[in-house]
Amino acid sequence: MQERGISITTLAQERARDPYCVEKLYELETLLRQDDPARGPIAPPRYNAREALLWLEMPYVLPEAYFIARRGESYVGVTDVSLFEAFPGGLRQGFTGVMREYRRQGVATALKIQAVLYAQSHGYQVIQALNKPVQSAILSLNKKLGFELLYQYVTMEKCLKTVVALDSVCYDEFAGHYQDDNRPDLELTVRNEAGRLTVECVGQKVELFPTSETSFFVKQFYGEATFLRDEHGEVRFLTFHSRGLSPESAQTLHAKKLTEV
Repeated sequence: MQERGISITTLAQERARDPYCVEKLYELETLLRQDDPARGPIAPPRYNAREALLWLEMPYVLPEAYFIARRGESYVGVTDVSLFEAFPGGLRQGFTGVMREYRRQGVATALKIQAVLYAQSHGYQVIQALNKPVQSAILSLNKKLGFELLYQYVTMEKCLKTVVALDSVCYDEFAGHYQDDNRPDLELTVRNEAGRLTVECVGQKVELFPTSETSFFVKQFYGEATFLRDEHGEVRFLTFHSRGLSPESAQTLHAKKLTEV
């Protein structure tokens, strides 16, 4: 790797050296996840500095255990271990990826070995990796490095709301940029992504599930969206209500469509 000009550094080192480090990492992971066979059908949200900094401040993030393969000023690969939902005395393996032109050259192996060495030198007893069967490449690498299969599980869901069937072509009517005059700092972007309706705001993106031709809900939290038409029948307004877990955290946006997507 040194002969090819590739070195391994950490998030902690890069943040001290490169002011654009976090944005570059986000762009890299967004690119790498396009090749992840377990990825969802919805594209990730745009980079948002506020959301990125909130993540960095989480107590489970270990900047010294977030390893980056760098060639010059370009990042070409990543892996990390963290305390996120980790076993007591253990670490959780995060996303591992390498740019296509640097694969099959030992870069991913070197990155993951650094993570193992970090865990050993800091007294951790176990690293847990969660993978799906379709992620055959990373499963093979994990086995090569000594990871052992403990168990497999299936996630099931029963939705208690009635989701109606809509022709996804109608989602094009809803697509656009929306803004509440009272909250100009919050812009809602609605898209039809491969037949799924999504809404993005301040670095967060969720899918909207229809309960009628104009009403939708969010599974991840207590969110509801209703699209309203003007006197000409054109979709021009969006009411987005987030109830939250307490009355104090609830908020409602009454946004009008500014432009099409």
